[in-house]
Amino acid sequence: MTDNGGTFGPADPDLPLGVDSAQRRHDHVHPLPGDSTVVFFTDGLVEHRDHSLE
Repeated sequence: MTDNGGTFGPADPDLPLGVDSAQRRHDHVHPLPGDSTVVFFTDGLVEHRDHSLE
């Protein structure tokens, strides 16, 4: 396994999901080598409009 230090995929910021569903969001394509590892992350919160975070 090789550790290249990791990188963020280049993309312009976009409107967060769920803020305005009428707004168009951008698609991005980033080809990766076959042995790549992709990690997705969030802020850790689970949100729902009808329920508080508590």
